[in-house]
Amino acid sequence: MTSTSLLNLSELIKEEDPEVYKLIKEEEYFQIDLLNLHPADNIMPKSCQEVLRSILTNKYSEGYPGARYYGGTDIIDKIEMTCINRVKKLFRLENKESPFGNWNLNVQGYSGSTVKMAICMGSIELNDHIMTFFNREEYKTVIEKFYHVNYYSLNSSKEYFDMDDIITKFRIFKPKIIFIPSHVLPKAINFEEFKIICDEFKTLLVVDISETAIFYVYSLYGEDYSRYNPFRYADVIYSNTQSSLGGPKGGILMVNSSRNPDLFNKINSALFPGLQGGPHNHQICAFAVQLQNMLVSDFSTYSKKIIENAQVLAQTLLDNDIPLLFKGTDNHMVIIDCNDKNNNIPYVILHRSLNWCGINHSTIYLNESDAYIRFGTYVFTARGGDCETMRTISNLIARCIKECQNLIVDVEYEQDIMKKIIDNYNLRQIKDKICAIMKNLEFPDQI
Repeated sequence: MTSTSLLNLSELIKEEDPEVYKLIKEEEYFQIDLLNLHPADNIMPKSCQEVLRSILTNKYSEGYPGARYYGGTDIIDKIEMTCINRVKKLFRLENKESPFGNWNLNVQGYSGSTVKMAICMGSIELNDHIMTFFNREEYKTVIEKFYHVNYYSLNSSKEYFDMDDIITKFRIFKPKIIFIPSHVLPKAINFEEFKIICDEFKTLLVVDISETAIFYVYSLYGEDYSRYNPFRYADVIYSNTQSSLGGPKGGILMVNSSRNPDLFNKINSALFPGLQGGPHNHQICAFAVQLQNMLVSDFSTYSKKIIENAQVLAQTLLDNDIPLLFKGTDNHMVIIDCNDKNNNIPYVILHRSLNWCGINHSTIYLNESDAYIRFGTYVFTARGGDCETMRTISNLIARCIKECQNLIVDVEYEQDIMKKIIDNYNLRQIKDKICAIMKNLEFPDQI
Protein backbone atom coordinates (compact mmCIF):
# COMPACT_ATOMS: atom_id res chain seq x y z
CA MET A 1 0.00 0.00 0.00
CA THR A 2 1.22 3.53 -0.76
CA SER A 3 2.46 5.51 2.24
CA THR A 4 -0.36 7.57 3.74
CA SER A 5 1.97 10.56 4.06
CA LEU A 6 1.94 10.87 0.26
CA LEU A 7 -1.84 10.86 -0.01
CA ASN A 8 -4.58 13.09 1.30
CA LEU A 9 -7.58 11.41 2.89
CA SER A 10 -9.70 11.33 -0.27
CA GLU A 11 -6.93 9.70 -2.29
CA LEU A 12 -6.36 7.14 0.45
CA ILE A 13 -10.03 6.16 0.59
CA LYS A 14 -10.21 6.09 -3.21
CA GLU A 15 -7.32 3.65 -3.28
CA GLU A 16 -8.49 1.37 -0.46
CA ASP A 17 -12.28 1.53 -0.81
CA PRO A 18 -13.51 3.01 -4.10
CA GLU A 19 -17.13 2.09 -3.29
CA VAL A 20 -17.22 4.22 -0.13
CA TYR A 21 -15.16 6.93 -1.83
CA LYS A 22 -17.83 7.21 -4.53
CA LEU A 23 -20.58 7.56 -1.92
CA ILE A 24 -18.67 10.27 -0.04
CA LYS A 25 -18.11 12.23 -3.25
CA GLU A 26 -21.80 11.93 -4.12
CA GLU A 27 -22.70 13.37 -0.71
CA GLU A 28 -20.13 16.13 -1.20
CA TYR A 29 -21.67 17.19 -4.51
CA PHE A 30 -25.13 16.93 -2.96
CA GLN A 31 -24.20 19.26 -0.09
CA ILE A 32 -22.58 21.79 -2.43
CA ASP A 33 -25.71 22.01 -4.60
CA LEU A 34 -28.10 21.90 -1.64
CA LEU A 35 -29.70 24.96 -0.08
CA ASN A 36 -29.34 23.69 3.47
CA LEU A 37 -31.74 25.61 5.67
CA HIS A 38 -32.01 22.91 8.31
CA PRO A 39 -31.92 24.91 11.57
CA ALA A 40 -29.81 22.35 13.44
CA ASP A 41 -27.15 21.89 10.74
CA ASN A 42 -23.81 23.66 10.53
CA ILE A 43 -20.45 23.19 8.81
CA MET A 44 -17.53 21.96 10.88
CA PRO A 45 -14.15 23.53 10.04
CA LYS A 46 -11.42 21.52 8.36
CA SER A 47 -9.18 21.90 11.43
CA CYS A 48 -11.75 19.98 13.49
CA GLN A 49 -11.97 17.28 10.84
CA GLU A 50 -8.20 16.89 10.99
CA VAL A 51 -8.45 16.21 14.73
CA LEU A 52 -11.28 13.70 14.26
CA ARG A 53 -9.03 11.53 12.09
CA SER A 54 -6.02 11.92 14.40
CA ILE A 55 -4.32 9.31 16.57
CA LEU A 56 -6.58 10.32 19.48
CA THR A 57 -9.27 7.97 18.21
CA ASN A 58 -7.00 5.02 19.15
CA LYS A 59 -7.11 5.85 22.86
CA TYR A 60 -9.49 4.32 25.39
CA SER A 61 -9.73 6.33 28.61
CA GLU A 62 -12.71 5.45 30.80
CA GLY A 63 -13.25 7.88 33.64
CA TYR A 64 -12.68 11.58 34.11
CA PRO A 65 -9.51 13.74 34.21
CA GLY A 66 -7.45 12.70 37.23
CA ALA A 67 -9.72 9.71 37.87
CA ARG A 68 -9.31 7.30 34.95
CA TYR A 69 -9.71 3.56 35.26
CA TYR A 70 -6.11 3.02 34.16
CA GLY A 71 -2.85 4.85 33.50
CA GLY A 72 -1.30 6.38 30.41
CA THR A 73 -3.93 9.08 30.09
CA ASP A 74 -2.06 12.18 31.26
CA ILE A 75 -2.17 13.83 27.83
CA ILE A 76 -5.82 12.87 27.36
CA ASP A 77 -6.56 14.52 30.71
CA LYS A 78 -4.90 17.72 29.52
CA ILE A 79 -6.91 17.69 26.28
CA GLU A 80 -10.21 17.23 28.11
CA MET A 81 -9.41 19.94 30.66
CA THR A 82 -8.43 22.28 27.81
CA CYS A 83 -11.86 21.69 26.27
CA ILE A 84 -13.65 22.28 29.59
CA ASN A 85 -11.72 25.48 30.28
CA ARG A 86 -12.46 26.82 26.80
CA VAL A 87 -16.19 26.18 27.24
CA LYS A 88 -16.03 28.10 30.52
CA LYS A 89 -14.17 30.96 28.87
CA LEU A 90 -16.59 31.08 25.94
CA PHE A 91 -19.64 31.38 28.20
CA ARG A 92 -17.83 33.57 30.78
CA LEU A 93 -18.03 30.95 33.53
CA GLU A 94 -14.37 30.96 34.69
CA ASN A 95 -14.94 33.25 37.68
CA LYS A 96 -16.77 31.63 40.59
CA GLU A 97 -17.70 35.12 41.79
CA SER A 98 -19.39 36.00 38.49
CA PRO A 99 -23.14 36.76 38.41
CA PHE A 100 -23.59 33.29 36.93
CA GLY A 101 -22.18 31.49 40.00
CA ASN A 102 -19.95 28.40 40.04
CA TRP A 103 -20.52 26.01 37.14
CA ASN A 104 -19.15 22.49 36.69
CA LEU A 105 -18.84 20.99 33.22
CA ASN A 106 -18.73 17.64 31.47
CA VAL A 107 -17.75 17.49 27.78
CA GLN A 108 -17.89 13.71 27.34
CA GLY A 109 -21.46 13.46 26.06
CA TYR A 110 -21.86 11.42 22.89
CA SER A 111 -24.83 13.63 21.95
CA GLY A 112 -27.22 16.19 23.38
CA SER A 113 -29.92 13.54 23.81
CA THR A 114 -27.56 11.34 25.85
CA VAL A 115 -26.83 14.25 28.17
CA LYS A 116 -30.56 14.92 28.54
CA MET A 117 -31.13 11.34 29.65
CA ALA A 118 -28.24 11.56 32.12
CA ILE A 119 -29.76 14.70 33.64
CA CYS A 120 -32.96 12.76 34.38
CA MET A 121 -31.13 9.69 35.69
CA GLY A 122 -28.86 11.72 37.95
CA SER A 123 -31.34 14.16 39.44
CA ILE A 124 -34.72 12.41 39.86
CA GLU A 125 -36.22 8.98 40.55
CA LEU A 126 -37.92 6.57 38.16
CA ASN A 127 -41.57 7.47 37.48
CA ASP A 128 -41.12 11.06 38.67
CA HIS A 129 -42.92 13.73 36.67
CA ILE A 130 -41.05 15.93 34.22
CA MET A 131 -42.25 18.61 31.81
CA THR A 132 -40.96 19.19 28.32
CA PHE A 133 -42.14 20.91 25.17
CA PHE A 134 -44.44 18.79 23.04
CA ASN A 135 -42.51 16.39 20.83
CA ARG A 136 -44.38 13.82 18.81
CA GLU A 137 -41.26 11.63 18.77
CA GLU A 138 -40.80 11.71 22.57
CA TYR A 139 -43.23 8.82 22.87
CA LYS A 140 -40.58 6.62 21.26
CA THR A 141 -37.74 7.48 23.66
CA VAL A 142 -36.64 5.88 26.91
CA ILE A 143 -37.50 9.07 28.80
CA GLU A 144 -41.18 8.35 28.15
CA LYS A 145 -40.69 4.77 29.40
CA PHE A 146 -38.94 5.72 32.65
CA TYR A 147 -40.71 8.95 33.65
CA HIS A 148 -44.15 10.53 33.59
CA VAL A 149 -43.78 13.15 30.87
CA ASN A 150 -46.18 16.11 30.82
CA TYR A 151 -46.09 18.29 27.73
CA TYR A 152 -46.57 22.00 27.20
CA SER A 153 -46.89 23.93 23.95
CA LEU A 154 -47.60 27.43 22.64
CA ASN A 155 -50.49 29.64 23.69
CA SER A 156 -53.61 29.99 21.55
CA SER A 157 -52.19 32.94 19.61
CA LYS A 158 -49.00 30.92 19.00
CA GLU A 159 -46.84 33.84 20.11
CA TYR A 160 -45.08 32.31 23.13
CA PHE A 161 -45.17 29.34 25.48
CA ASP A 162 -48.54 28.81 27.15
CA MET A 163 -47.46 30.00 30.59
CA ASP A 164 -50.96 29.64 32.09
CA ASP A 165 -51.07 25.99 31.04
CA ILE A 166 -47.56 25.46 32.40
CA ILE A 167 -48.52 26.85 35.82
CA THR A 168 -51.70 24.73 35.87
CA LYS A 169 -49.71 21.57 35.11
CA PHE A 170 -47.11 22.49 37.73
CA ARG A 171 -49.89 22.60 40.34
CA ILE A 172 -51.32 19.27 39.21
CA PHE A 173 -48.20 17.21 38.49
CA LYS A 174 -45.49 19.00 40.53
CA PRO A 175 -42.74 18.07 38.04
CA LYS A 176 -39.20 17.55 39.31
CA ILE A 177 -37.71 18.94 36.06
CA ILE A 178 -38.85 21.26 33.31
CA PHE A 179 -36.91 21.25 30.05
CA ILE A 180 -36.82 24.47 27.99
CA PRO A 181 -36.08 23.86 24.27
CA SER A 182 -33.95 25.84 21.83
CA HIS A 183 -35.68 24.70 18.63
CA VAL A 184 -39.12 26.27 19.08
CA LEU A 185 -39.03 30.04 19.54
CA PRO A 186 -37.36 32.35 17.00
CA LYS A 187 -37.26 34.92 19.80
CA ALA A 188 -35.72 35.34 23.23
CA ILE A 189 -37.06 33.29 26.16
CA ASN A 190 -37.79 34.91 29.52
CA PHE A 191 -35.91 32.54 31.83
CA GLU A 192 -36.58 34.70 34.88
CA GLU A 193 -40.29 33.91 34.51
CA PHE A 194 -39.57 30.18 34.44
CA LYS A 195 -37.22 30.44 37.42
CA ILE A 196 -39.90 32.08 39.58
CA ILE A 197 -42.25 29.18 38.85
CA CYS A 198 -39.54 26.57 39.42
CA ASP A 199 -38.52 28.06 42.76
CA GLU A 200 -42.11 27.94 44.00
CA PHE A 201 -42.45 24.24 43.17
CA LYS A 202 -38.82 23.21 43.84
CA THR A 203 -38.40 22.15 40.22
CA LEU A 204 -35.08 21.98 38.38
CA LEU A 205 -34.88 24.44 35.47
CA VAL A 206 -33.00 22.68 32.66
CA VAL A 207 -32.28 24.59 29.45
CA ASP A 208 -31.24 23.18 26.08
CA ILE A 209 -29.18 25.72 24.10
CA SER A 210 -28.18 23.45 21.20
CA GLU A 211 -29.55 25.76 18.50
CA THR A 212 -29.05 29.10 20.28
CA ALA A 213 -25.77 28.88 22.22
CA ILE A 214 -23.90 31.30 19.97
CA PHE A 215 -26.42 34.07 20.68
CA TYR A 216 -25.75 33.83 24.43
CA VAL A 217 -22.01 33.81 23.84
CA TYR A 218 -22.17 37.18 22.12
CA SER A 219 -25.04 38.62 24.22
CA LEU A 220 -27.28 39.01 21.17
CA TYR A 221 -30.32 38.53 23.41
CA GLY A 222 -29.16 41.21 25.85
CA GLU A 223 -26.35 41.67 28.35
CA ASP A 224 -25.26 39.07 30.91
CA TYR A 225 -27.70 40.42 33.47
CA SER A 226 -30.64 40.08 31.10
CA ARG A 227 -33.67 37.99 32.00
CA TYR A 228 -33.09 36.28 28.66
CA ASN A 229 -29.74 34.76 29.65
CA PRO A 230 -30.18 31.15 30.87
CA PHE A 231 -26.91 31.19 32.82
CA ARG A 232 -28.47 33.59 35.32
CA TYR A 233 -31.44 31.35 36.07
CA ALA A 234 -30.98 27.73 34.99
CA ASP A 235 -29.93 24.94 37.32
CA VAL A 236 -28.63 22.85 34.42
CA ILE A 237 -27.76 23.77 30.83
CA TYR A 238 -26.89 21.32 28.10
CA SER A 239 -26.18 21.47 24.39
CA ASN A 240 -25.08 19.43 21.45
CA THR A 241 -21.76 20.58 20.04
CA GLN A 242 -22.57 20.61 16.32
CA SER A 243 -25.56 22.93 15.75
CA SER A 244 -25.04 26.47 16.96
CA LEU A 245 -21.48 25.81 18.12
CA GLY A 246 -20.44 24.32 14.76
CA GLY A 247 -18.18 21.59 16.11
CA PRO A 248 -18.19 17.80 15.83
CA LYS A 249 -21.20 15.83 17.02
CA GLY A 250 -21.30 15.50 20.80
CA GLY A 251 -22.89 16.85 23.96
CA ILE A 252 -21.89 19.09 26.87
CA LEU A 253 -23.32 19.38 30.38
CA MET A 254 -23.17 22.50 32.56
CA VAL A 255 -24.44 22.46 36.16
CA ASN A 256 -24.78 25.46 38.48
CA SER A 257 -23.11 24.09 41.60
CA SER A 258 -23.72 27.31 43.53
CA ARG A 259 -27.41 26.38 43.66
CA ASN A 260 -27.07 22.59 43.82
CA PRO A 261 -23.67 21.56 45.26
CA ASP A 262 -24.21 17.80 44.89
CA LEU A 263 -26.08 17.75 41.59
CA PHE A 264 -23.10 17.74 39.23
CA ASN A 265 -21.57 14.58 40.70
CA LYS A 266 -24.91 12.77 40.46
CA ILE A 267 -25.43 13.65 36.80
CA ASN A 268 -21.75 12.99 36.07
CA SER A 269 -22.11 9.46 37.40
CA ALA A 270 -25.31 8.97 35.43
CA LEU A 271 -23.51 9.89 32.21
CA PHE A 272 -20.48 7.73 32.99
CA PRO A 273 -20.54 4.92 33.89
CA GLY A 274 -24.35 5.00 33.86
CA LEU A 275 -25.03 5.60 30.17
CA GLN A 276 -21.72 5.74 28.33
CA GLY A 277 -18.42 3.97 28.16
CA GLY A 278 -15.09 5.62 27.43
CA PRO A 279 -15.07 9.16 26.05
CA HIS A 280 -14.51 9.93 22.36
CA ASN A 281 -11.20 11.73 22.79
CA HIS A 282 -10.91 12.71 19.14
CA GLN A 283 -14.35 14.37 19.32
CA ILE A 284 -13.55 16.21 22.56
CA CYS A 285 -10.29 17.53 21.11
CA ALA A 286 -11.98 18.54 17.84
CA PHE A 287 -14.55 20.48 19.86
CA ALA A 288 -11.71 22.16 21.78
CA VAL A 289 -10.27 23.33 18.45
CA GLN A 290 -13.63 24.78 17.40
CA LEU A 291 -13.92 26.56 20.76
CA GLN A 292 -10.54 28.16 20.13
CA ASN A 293 -11.76 29.25 16.70
CA MET A 294 -14.71 30.95 18.37
CA LEU A 295 -12.52 32.58 21.02
CA VAL A 296 -9.98 34.12 18.64
CA SER A 297 -11.99 34.74 15.45
CA ASP A 298 -14.65 37.33 14.71
CA PHE A 299 -17.58 35.06 15.47
CA SER A 300 -19.59 37.98 16.82
CA THR A 301 -19.91 39.47 13.32
CA TYR A 302 -20.69 36.01 11.94
CA SER A 303 -23.43 35.57 14.54
CA LYS A 304 -25.03 38.87 13.59
CA LYS A 305 -24.98 37.83 9.92
CA ILE A 306 -26.83 34.64 10.87
CA ILE A 307 -29.63 36.73 12.36
CA GLU A 308 -29.63 39.25 9.51
CA ASN A 309 -30.02 36.47 6.93
CA ALA A 310 -32.86 34.92 8.93
CA GLN A 311 -34.63 38.27 9.21
CA VAL A 312 -34.37 38.82 5.45
CA LEU A 313 -35.80 35.33 4.89
CA ALA A 314 -38.68 36.05 7.28
CA GLN A 315 -39.51 39.50 5.91
CA THR A 316 -39.37 38.38 2.27
CA LEU A 317 -41.74 35.50 2.99
CA LEU A 318 -44.10 37.86 4.82
CA ASP A 319 -43.94 40.29 1.88
CA ASN A 320 -45.10 37.38 -0.30
CA ASP A 321 -48.05 36.74 2.05
CA ILE A 322 -46.51 33.56 3.47
CA PRO A 323 -47.72 33.21 7.09
CA LEU A 324 -45.04 32.73 9.75
CA LEU A 325 -45.22 31.75 13.37
CA PHE A 326 -44.18 34.72 15.53
CA LYS A 327 -44.36 37.01 12.47
CA GLY A 328 -40.57 37.11 12.18
CA THR A 329 -37.39 36.12 14.01
CA ASP A 330 -34.75 37.32 16.45
CA ASN A 331 -32.35 34.43 15.85
CA HIS A 332 -31.43 31.92 13.11
CA MET A 333 -34.88 30.36 12.82
CA VAL A 334 -37.93 31.01 10.63
CA ILE A 335 -41.10 28.90 10.95
CA ILE A 336 -43.76 28.68 8.23
CA ASP A 337 -47.30 28.41 9.57
CA CYS A 338 -48.83 25.64 7.44
CA ASN A 339 -51.98 25.80 9.57
CA ASP A 340 -52.90 29.44 9.07
CA LYS A 341 -56.68 29.71 8.58
CA ASN A 342 -56.36 32.26 5.79
CA ASN A 343 -53.77 30.34 3.78
CA ASN A 344 -54.02 26.81 2.52
CA ILE A 345 -50.45 25.50 2.66
CA PRO A 346 -50.52 21.70 2.25
CA TYR A 347 -47.69 20.52 4.52
CA VAL A 348 -47.17 17.09 2.91
CA ILE A 349 -46.90 18.54 -0.60
CA LEU A 350 -44.72 21.46 0.53
CA HIS A 351 -42.39 19.20 2.51
CA ARG A 352 -41.78 16.97 -0.50
CA SER A 353 -41.56 19.88 -2.93
CA LEU A 354 -38.92 21.63 -0.84
CA ASN A 355 -36.89 18.42 -0.65
CA TRP A 356 -37.15 17.86 -4.40
CA CYS A 357 -36.13 21.47 -5.10
CA GLY A 358 -33.00 21.00 -2.98
CA ILE A 359 -34.19 23.08 -0.01
CA ASN A 360 -33.32 21.26 3.20
CA HIS A 361 -35.48 22.06 6.24
CA SER A 362 -36.95 20.62 9.42
CA THR A 363 -40.45 19.94 10.74
CA ILE A 364 -41.91 20.79 14.13
CA TYR A 365 -45.24 19.60 15.53
CA LEU A 366 -47.12 21.70 18.09
CA ASN A 367 -49.67 18.94 18.60
CA GLU A 368 -50.42 15.51 17.15
CA SER A 369 -51.48 16.79 13.74
CA ASP A 370 -50.31 20.37 13.06
CA ALA A 371 -46.93 20.42 11.31
CA TYR A 372 -44.79 23.48 10.63
CA ILE A 373 -41.77 23.97 8.36
CA ARG A 374 -38.64 25.18 10.13
CA PHE A 375 -35.75 26.97 8.41
CA GLY A 376 -32.39 28.08 9.81
CA THR A 377 -29.47 30.09 8.43
CA TYR A 378 -26.32 28.57 9.96
CA VAL A 379 -25.08 26.67 6.90
CA PHE A 380 -26.13 29.38 4.43
CA THR A 381 -24.18 31.99 6.42
CA ALA A 382 -21.16 29.69 6.86
CA ARG A 383 -21.02 29.40 3.07
CA GLY A 384 -20.73 33.17 2.73
CA GLY A 385 -24.38 33.79 1.91
CA ASP A 386 -25.38 37.44 2.23
CA CYS A 387 -28.69 39.27 2.60
CA GLU A 388 -29.04 40.00 -1.11
CA THR A 389 -28.61 36.34 -2.02
CA MET A 390 -30.97 35.34 0.76
CA ARG A 391 -33.61 37.73 -0.59
CA THR A 392 -33.39 36.04 -4.00
CA ILE A 393 -33.62 32.60 -2.42
CA SER A 394 -36.53 33.66 -0.20
CA ASN A 395 -38.53 34.77 -3.22
CA LEU A 396 -37.87 31.38 -4.83
CA ILE A 397 -39.08 29.64 -1.66
CA ALA A 398 -42.22 31.81 -1.73
CA ARG A 399 -42.79 30.78 -5.36
CA CYS A 400 -42.38 27.14 -4.37
CA ILE A 401 -44.97 27.53 -1.61
CA LYS A 402 -47.47 29.23 -3.92
CA GLU A 403 -46.96 26.52 -6.53
CA CYS A 404 -47.71 23.89 -3.89
CA GLN A 405 -50.93 25.69 -3.03
CA ASN A 406 -52.02 25.30 -6.65
CA LEU A 407 -51.23 21.59 -6.89
CA ILE A 408 -54.26 19.32 -6.62
CA VAL A 409 -53.00 16.01 -5.32
CA ASP A 410 -54.40 13.06 -3.43
CA VAL A 411 -51.96 13.20 -0.51
CA GLU A 412 -52.60 9.58 0.43
CA TYR A 413 -50.67 8.39 -2.57
CA GLU A 414 -46.96 9.13 -2.43
CA GLN A 415 -46.39 8.33 -6.10
CA ASP A 416 -49.14 10.76 -7.10
CA ILE A 417 -47.55 13.53 -5.03
CA MET A 418 -44.07 13.05 -6.45
CA LYS A 419 -45.29 12.70 -10.03
CA LYS A 420 -47.17 16.00 -9.79
CA ILE A 421 -44.11 17.68 -8.27
CA ILE A 422 -41.61 16.30 -10.80
CA ASP A 423 -43.89 17.12 -13.73
CA ASN A 424 -44.39 20.72 -12.57
CA TYR A 425 -42.46 23.06 -14.88
CA ASN A 426 -42.35 25.94 -12.39
CA LEU A 427 -40.93 23.76 -9.62
CA ARG A 428 -38.25 22.47 -12.00
CA GLN A 429 -37.29 26.08 -12.74
CA ILE A 430 -37.08 26.85 -9.04
CA LYS A 431 -34.91 23.78 -8.46
CA ASP A 432 -32.50 24.77 -11.25
CA LYS A 433 -32.21 28.34 -9.97
CA ILE A 434 -31.57 27.20 -6.40
CA CYS A 435 -28.85 24.82 -7.61
CA ALA A 436 -27.19 27.56 -9.71
CA ILE A 437 -27.11 29.95 -6.75
CA MET A 438 -25.62 27.38 -4.39
CA LYS A 439 -22.90 26.37 -6.87
CA ASN A 440 -21.69 29.98 -6.77
CA LEU A 441 -21.46 30.06 -2.97
CA GLU A 442 -18.24 28.97 -1.34
CA PHE A 443 -18.09 25.73 0.60
CA PRO A 444 -15.53 25.75 3.43
CA ASP A 445 -12.59 23.43 2.77
CA GLN A 446 -13.39 19.85 3.70
CA ILE A 447 -11.08 16.87 3.98
